[in-house]
Amino acid sequence: MIELIAVLAILALTLLIGVPALGNAVEKQRLRSATVEFVSTIRMARQEAINRNTVVTICPSLDGRACLSNQWSSGWIVFTGTLTTMSNNAIPTSDILLVKQMTSSRVTIATTNTQLQKAITYKASGRSSRNGTLTISTSPDNEAKVVFNILGRPKVEFLENS
Repeated sequence: MIELIAVLAILALTLLIGVPALGNAVEKQRLRSATVEFVSTIRMARQEAINRNTVVTICPSLDGRACLSNQWSSGWIVFTGTLTTMSNNAIPTSDILLVKQMTSSRVTIATTNTQLQKAITYKASGRSSRNGTLTISTSPDNEAKVVFNILGRPKVEFLENS
């Protein structure tokens, strides 16, 4: 009986130490997955602009049918054309290349750059139409910065507190 109590005490102590570390690892993985998914979309849009020799735009969206400024955390749409060619921010289905709806409400994607709040546009040359930074986070201590330059290549900086 004493042995059982000792084993249970050791198990409880191990769980007390291990569970918070596991939660932190899950948060870091959630951030990395969301960042990889977003950056993959950006690279795909850039490549499609080059391959199709046309403008390709990524915009935030709630419903996968229309662009909605500064709602990156809900999802996004990749389409051929620009925001100015659309009426009421609705995108013709023939122009849509990809729709992504975010599944985790714990991931936020935001920017203070007013142009990036609306869209990211790639020209046929593969160059981006604007510079700026988007921040992807799962908590204030666990975030990644996706930095855009005018050449169009995104750079990722992970800012994780261990």
